[in-house]
Amino acid sequence: MKRIRAFGAVGGIGFIADSTMFAVLLMLSEQAMLSRIVAFWMAATVTWYGNRHLTFRDGDKSDKTKQWGKHMLAAHVAGGVNLSVFYFATCWLPMAGAFVLGIAAGLIINYLLASYFVFKPVN
Repeated sequence: MKRIRAFGAVGGIGFIADSTMFAVLLMLSEQAMLSRIVAFWMAATVTWYGNRHLTFRDGDKSDKTKQWGKHMLAAHVAGGVNLSVFYFATCWLPMAGAFVLGIAAGLIINYLLASYFVFKPVN
């Protein structure tokens, strides 16, 4: 349970980083999609760092670059799950319900990928 709380806390920090960076980049560039992509990558890097040093500190730390790449892949997969679940859930749920269901699905996938793919325990 401690690991799940730490994962949630790091995710909360990532959300703040994402939202803040998106707002700043959008204000500076007025390019919504570019701002969104760059903010996402920056926030994913923040969560990689936080999860590496807090949530999964007992995991493999041998290759930072490879681990960061795996984290970015996992973040994109989880984001795809989030958006897919949201899209299909809007067929039978109100928008807010579909939004929450998408986030929940993405969060679960992200946690599982982080636990077993990105930060797998050292043998």
